[in-house]
Amino acid sequence: MKEQIKRIIADFHQMPLPDFRRRSLEVPLDLGKIITIVGPRRSGKTFYLFQLMADLMRSFMPAVTKKPRIDKDVVTVTLKVQRRNVEKLRRYARCLESDEERNYSVAEVFADYIGKEQEIALRSYRTREGLTQVQLARMTGIPQRHISEMENGKRGIGKERARILAKALKVSDYRLLL
Repeated sequence: MKEQIKRIIADFHQMPLPDFRRRSLEVPLDLGKIITIVGPRRSGKTFYLFQLMADLMRSFMPAVTKKPRIDKDVVTVTLKVQRRNVEKLRRYARCLESDEERNYSVAEVFADYIGKEQEIALRSYRTREGLTQVQLARMTGIPQRHISEMENGKRGIGKERARILAKALKVSDYRLLL
């Protein structure tokens, strides 16, 4: 379902906007708020929205390429962290962006993770591949409860299992799991 929605949105972005008659109405779009346009049926609300979309597209995309401008110094980062660490991560990001003199180490921001690199690596690679513990167990022959114990630091991974897991998880070097 998620892939279908992505495809629909991508298809929509490829379609040109329909022709419309320009309206003289001005709506401020930089307020950081949701704007609602209300009116009777067939009064031109949809085509006014097409006009706004066209204006936004023109201001953010070069006319010739229709590709968004790319700021090479800014990247989007997606992270999966435990809910209790979200605020710490936000504070850390704000400090980085504010050019504050103080720098924070990973240990300060994620103190709970220090010494758990092995468990975090295994869970991260499994998640990256979109696998559940059960699926990984089937692929490797390692019992699911052992995988759970390895991810929770209750069982060591060991060299042989690291090799098996690295192959299943498409990890270039099994030592990354040790």
